[in-house]
Amino acid sequence: MTDPALSVIIPVYNGVATLAATLESMIDQGDRAIEILAVDQASSDGSRAILEDFATRLPIRIIDAPNSKNWMENTNIGLQAAAAPLVTMLHQDDVWLPGRVD
Repeated sequence: MTDPALSVIIPVYNGVATLAATLESMIDQGDRAIEILAVDQASSDGSRAILEDFATRLPIRIIDAPNSKNWMENTNIGLQAAAAPLVTMLHQDDVWLPGRVD
């Protein structure tokens, strides 16, 4: 994707219990061009497979951060990689209501 309007940073660490619902809530969020930066802190529970599956339906870029120590460090890694002029957070155990991006 070129020139996204919004970068969404999702810090990920062993989020298999909630990550699919989080990503599902991002589908059909409107026409605004977004990029999703999923910063994975070496999850060992299948989170990576969920991210890869949803990458077929969402503009997800998976950033590996195996040496990261916490979600805040993952967030900073995502901020450095963000391409859009606007950035927001979405935690792996949260969901967006329809129309959140509009």
